[in-house]
Amino acid sequence: MRLLNIHTLELEEFFEQNIPPYFILSHRWQGKEVTYKDFVKGRCSRDSPGYRKILECCNFVKEFHNSRYIRSFQEHPEGALRDAMHRDKLQWVWIDTCCIDKRSSAELSEAINSMFAWYQNAVVCIAYLSDVYSLTGSGSKAFKNSEWFRRGWTLQELLAPSVVVFCDVRWEVLGYLDKAVYPARGRCSRTAESKLAPLLTEKVSSATGIAERYLSKLRGTECSVWHASIAERMSWAADRKTTRKEDASYCLLGIFNVNMPLLYGEGSKAFHRLQEAIIQSSNDKSIFDYDDTYFYDGP
Repeated sequence: MRLLNIHTLELEEFFEQNIPPYFILSHRWQGKEVTYKDFVKGRCSRDSPGYRKILECCNFVKEFHNSRYIRSFQEHPEGALRDAMHRDKLQWVWIDTCCIDKRSSAELSEAINSMFAWYQNAVVCIAYLSDVYSLTGSGSKAFKNSEWFRRGWTLQELLAPSVVVFCDVRWEVLGYLDKAVYPARGRCSRTAESKLAPLLTEKVSSATGIAERYLSKLRGTECSVWHASIAERMSWAADRKTTRKEDASYCLLGIFNVNMPLLYGEGSKAFHRLQEAIIQSSNDKSIFDYDDTYFYDGP
């Protein structure tokens, strides 16, 4: 796994047990993104939107330690998350644009098959909503209608992490999701009430159609996404778009806890292979209620 140092802007590769605590970015690709090749060779324009996004993400992680939200995480019930909040430990971020060398088919395949785990193991996932300005007034509608909730890849980026912090176009914190917190009867738990940013479980559920129980609670409980039926998990992806037809299937690998090789150019065969992989690992026949036409809708 290749990570970016937020202070030096240098990339470093880590393996298995040596991976340090890290933030991870979830965002929409929007043209002039910085590739790994351009980043390491210094060929990217410092004024390009993609490079600015990388800098702004690193600055957000730096400022997070000094923000009013840090107190919430220092008291977090998950010890690993709490411990990782020490400033001297948390200096890494993973950003897909510059941390994956997509020229290597082997590296790309490994990354996509590992993606769910990478988001799951992150200390915090930063969801950058570039088309949202606030949560007040028309901003509340913009949040629900954000393209971030319509893309295929962002589904696992929403479901996998323990903590998701949502940011608007200015990198201001809109609110968060926390798998350790469950809102009951319209009120947040004591842990959530101590936080200084809105808990967005209800809003995210409304925007995605995903039941609140899958957006909260600690991983490994009965509310894990893997406890949802195959049909229910498929329904979460039904209205999402991917640029390439094959990615409509590849982006679901982690959500169904399966792995398979990538074969770009296979078109709808990717979904048939996904079905086969799911059938081999599950007895839930509701997978047959869906076909590949449910998922691909172009760029």
